[in-house]
Amino acid sequence: MQNIYNALSSAGLANQIKVSTVVDMGILGQSYPPSAGKFTASSKRFLTPIVGFLTRTGAPLLANVYPYFSYIGNQRDISLDYALFTSPGTVVTDGRFVYQNLFDAILDSVQAAL
Repeated sequence: MQNIYNALSSAGLANQIKVSTVVDMGILGQSYPPSAGKFTASSKRFLTPIVGFLTRTGAPLLANVYPYFSYIGNQRDISLDYALFTSPGTVVTDGRFVYQNLFDAILDSVQAAL
């Protein structure tokens, strides 16, 4: 990422083209409740410099959020409606935040971990 950013900078394009990367949700060691989201210890080793780079360059961190995989891995605690955005009401309350779908909860977990 740094090398690509350096090449873009030399071409005068660093402010027009952002360099980023995507992360898989396997990086989350804790995602419930969303406000307590934490990265796994092993992922912190590589995420810390990535997040530092993205912060310095003003680029976003992309997250591959697939609620269905969370549902498949934990059907006992996660309803299909919650995973598929069809829940008729609030499923999870976390302080002042309420979640009607798992996508939003996972995204907030990543934000809390950051």
